[in-house]
Amino acid sequence: MNNGPNPSRSDVAGAPTGQPPRWWQLGPKLRALAGAQHDILAPLPSERPRYTAMGSVVLGTALMAMLSMGIALFSVFGKFQLMILPIVLVWGWFILGLDRYLMAIATTPLKAIPRIILAMAFGVIIAEGLLLGLFHTAIEERVAADRTAELDARKTDLLRCNPIPSSNAAPASDAPAINAAPTTPGAAAVPAGCSNGMLLTVKVEQQPDALQRQLDSDKAQRDALQPIVEKDAAEHARLAELARMECDGVNGPGLTGDPGVGYECERLRTQADDFYTDHAIKDKEDRVAALNDKIVTLPQRIVDAQNAYVTARADAIEENVDKIRVRQQEIGLLERLRTLGALTKENSDVHHAVWALSIFLVLVDSLPVLLKVWSGTTPYDRRVAGQLRLQEGIDRDGNQTESHRNSADQIVKRHQIAADSTAQRHKIDNEAEPTGRQLNMEQEKRIAARVTQLLGRDPASGAAGSTAEA
Repeated sequence: MNNGPNPSRSDVAGAPTGQPPRWWQLGPKLRALAGAQHDILAPLPSERPRYTAMGSVVLGTALMAMLSMGIALFSVFGKFQLMILPIVLVWGWFILGLDRYLMAIATTPLKAIPRIILAMAFGVIIAEGLLLGLFHTAIEERVAADRTAELDARKTDLLRCNPIPSSNAAPASDAPAINAAPTTPGAAAVPAGCSNGMLLTVKVEQQPDALQRQLDSDKAQRDALQPIVEKDAAEHARLAELARMECDGVNGPGLTGDPGVGYECERLRTQADDFYTDHAIKDKEDRVAALNDKIVTLPQRIVDAQNAYVTARADAIEENVDKIRVRQQEIGLLERLRTLGALTKENSDVHHAVWALSIFLVLVDSLPVLLKVWSGTTPYDRRVAGQLRLQEGIDRDGNQTESHRNSADQIVKRHQIAADSTAQRHKIDNEAEPTGRQLNMEQEKRIAARVTQLLGRDPASGAAGSTAEA
């Protein structure tokens, strides 16, 4: 039976067997995502659906990863941003490439273990993103409720930590704040548990506590002065009545009984006038009257100051709370995750849904490599292994041939170098031979001339010459 490529048969996707796939055919592209090579898989039509399905799973896993990353980034930015697109595409391409690589090498359960571990990590990450998308309505409602509660608690704490600085009458609408932490005159009481950040600076024209202290002081002065004024007034009235009786001639103890303005009448009148002047009864009465007038008007002024303080404090509290509102404008990723965790703890249905979806996504993310392992050794795998062995044999023979070729080239180069060296020495010797012979002839001529010179001299001259030369 012929198992080789058969150009007459057609691929499942419509591409002729053994021919490069067309750009519009989806099947070969999906099989490529599963790590399958078209030229090896072409003679195995029964294997193509398996690898097409595997490629679809790999593509689905990458798309789920992109969806999860998109939801997570949307949660981070709070709205759609253009920079989300390249990040999502890069993340999907990374997951796609990783799964394709592992699909190509995961042929045994042992090799699939790293991918399963990665699938667990990626499954948790992907699950978090999808859970944020599935429960976004509940999360946003809970976040809104939590933020409202936070603002209300902040307002309550600010009201408690910044009571109206007065111990007496206050507007009915703010009576609890006054009763919560009454202040003593001359001192500002800080309620327990109030840090510096909770103490506000309330700017008003008149402080209610200052007016209250003034009222208390005026009452104290009035209460202290009133008995003195009454006593002095009673004594002055007694002296004036005694002078009148003396002048009218009324009989009585200490009276003369003579009518008319006499000496005793003048003396008693002068005594009454001097007492009135010396004891400053008029000034004291005016002072008491002024104090009474102030005491009458101060309570209303205190109420007005308290109302002004309440208004100014409300503005200061609103300004302080606005800082929290600015921070609460966008719902960040951490806040969403924290809220989802709270919902998971409080609601058993959400808890079960979170675990079920997490396990499902881990299984789905592990599915590509699990499918490859569960498939066992397929005819395609055997052909790939055969191709690898064949290629290794070809590479090994090629390496040996190349090694022999390199050795032969080295031997030829060494012989060539030796031959070039010998030829160079012969050339140098041939060029140096005439010069050597000429040098020898000149040396022989000098020796012969010297011998002739020595032999042609007499002994005496030779001796003298020798002495001279010496």
